[in-house]
Amino acid sequence: MKKYIFFILIATSFAFTTADSKRITQEGFSNFLLSKTSMGQILKRYPPENPLYGNVESVFIQEQGIKLFFTHKVGVDPESVFLNQIDITDPCYARTEKNISIGSTVEEVVQQYGIIKDYETSKLLVYDWIGFYIENKHVNRISVYAK
Repeated sequence: MKKYIFFILIATSFAFTTADSKRITQEGFSNFLLSKTSMGQILKRYPPENPLYGNVESVFIQEQGIKLFFTHKVGVDPESVFLNQIDITDPCYARTEKNISIGSTVEEVVQQYGIIKDYETSKLLVYDWIGFYIENKHVNRISVYAK
């Protein structure tokens, strides 16, 4: 009996930890921290399919619905280049601190983040550090920007 209770306690605490790490905040998302996660760290874990080029690099983790953006000068050490934008798309259904996710309605976004001019017809709603891309009156992409 004690073994089962111990297992349930561990499983429950793991579930809460995992859920909390999947919140979209102004610091970033999951293990991807804006202005702190280096391009070198990402490339070691998620090697790009094509060589990176130019001064804006991106890594798309398709199975997770996450795209990471880095801006830098060509030839700079990837360990000194930091994450400056994260895009969240389907199949990632993580929620913001205000409970907005892929599939949320425009009305839900406006209710939680505030009214923006022409929000009824806008395809992008931007609030300080976060942007919501709209298609058919629902969020289809969330972008988090480094300040």
